Amino acid sequence: MAGQLIPGMQKLGSYSSIAASAEVSCGILNCNNIRTATLSCRGTYNASATTAATVNLYYSPDGEFYDTVPFTSFLVNLASGVVQESAIIDLPEAGFIQVKISNGDATYAFTSVELKSTVARYGDTYVEGDKVVRLLTEISKELAEMRRIIPIEYNIQA
Repeated sequence: MAGQLIPGMQKLGSYSSIAASAEVSCGILNCNNIRTATLSCRGTYNASATTAATVNLYYSPDGEFYDTVPFTSFLVNLASGVVQESAIIDLPEAGFIQVKISNGDATYAFTSVELKSTVARYGDTYVEGDKVVRLLTEISKELAEMRRIIPIEYNIQA
């Protein structure tokens, strides 16, 4: 299973190198019916790098014009060698999110970069819960019907 995409996961971007102080656009997430998104960024820092990379998410209501200030962002842990950082993000109920990676280091490239996303859509995890609710509703209706059909007798002694 290692290295394979799981259901709901997509590779947003793969870059051999993001130049010093550069920002690359990785892709767009359609927020329609998305409950949460998990973004995972993996890459390699130069041992002398001093500033971390940032994953920025920019919102757009129509997919055409995006905000200039990130909706949210997270840092990719600065450590020598290969690093991976993930974030679980609550997204707007509608619209689009453009995902970008910004190399914060002014001297060294951020290399072997890969960004993946996994989304949980409304309904994905609630299907079984909905079945339980429907079943309980049916049982409740059947019990109400049974109470109507079968008279309840009380033996009250004075």
